[in-house]
Amino acid sequence: MSRKVSCVLVVALVASGCTSQPALRVADAGSVESVSAVGMGCKKPFALTQDCSGFSGPAKKIELSGQAMKVAGNEAGTVTAMFGPSSMSGSTAVTNANYELLKRELVTRQFEIVKVTPIESLGVMYGYAVETTEPHYSVWQEFAVD
Repeated sequence: MSRKVSCVLVVALVASGCTSQPALRVADAGSVESVSAVGMGCKKPFALTQDCSGFSGPAKKIELSGQAMKVAGNEAGTVTAMFGPSSMSGSTAVTNANYELLKRELVTRQFEIVKVTPIESLGVMYGYAVETTEPHYSVWQEFAVD
């Protein structure tokens, strides 16, 4: 096979990976436009000023019902961005289950969730940004782990 044909095949394979199907999301995320996990930073789109790493996003390690995840929050404490246990590789099923645990904790404490934004890349759900009407981010301190 010629070098030119090989290069064309490699480019075609890489390009096809970029057009993968959207990740399976929780019902609460409905038709909300997703945010790219790769393009997301601490400053945009959620202005995460609490527990955010410019390299890996949410950095506060918490555990809910034995499930590890990482969170970061905005200044007002009304947004929690949640990633699965590893921000370098996503697992849609784990991330979706972790979202349900996070949601259950918020609902149990009477917080009203007003928006859930999926955070995904290349067909893998990395996490969700959960917005409430009242500040809630301090709740996660109870579940912090080293």
